[in-house]
Amino acid sequence: KALDECGNAGGGIVRLPAGTYLSKPIFLHNRMTLQLDASAVLQATDERADFANPEKTNSFIAFVNGKNLHDVVITGQGTIDGAGARWWGPAEEARRKTPGYVLPRPTMIVLAGCKNVRVQDVTLQNSPTTHLAPTACEDVIISNVTVKAPSGAANTDGINPISCKNVLITKCRVDVGDDNIS
Repeated sequence: KALDECGNAGGGIVRLPAGTYLSKPIFLHNRMTLQLDASAVLQATDERADFANPEKTNSFIAFVNGKNLHDVVITGQGTIDGAGARWWGPAEEARRKTPGYVLPRPTMIVLAGCKNVRVQDVTLQNSPTTHLAPTACEDVIISNVTVKAPSGAANTDGINPISCKNVLITKCRVDVGDDNIS
């Protein structure tokens, strides 16, 4: 609700002070900063139905979403946790049955078609699959971000910029179950 109100006001800062905030998928808006203070955890639910894509069967939406936005910032000393543990076992089981198969799962953060994006200082952890996927974005800065998932967590790429222009990834610490940056 706070994100939507901020969007309706034309932008601003949505601040999460210390604490744990259990949430279904969220949607960012133009000229918005999502600020997670130290000891704040934005925690994804682990309910499959919460992430189901209503437009496509056996497909999922991300936990944090932004499409065709400008001036979007995710920052602070807090953590975004994708609650991936429930998803990793079935994904590994499917891969064992069919080598090379990737079981569909939600991505933690997808920013698509956005301009002037900054992700800074936060910790991203335990995504069901890829943690941060700026897609067809322009002018992206990812700085001082920690990305982590257990080494056995299948397909948990750290940062995957896809078809982007002017991307700077600097001073990040990435230790995940698949590609760090791809």
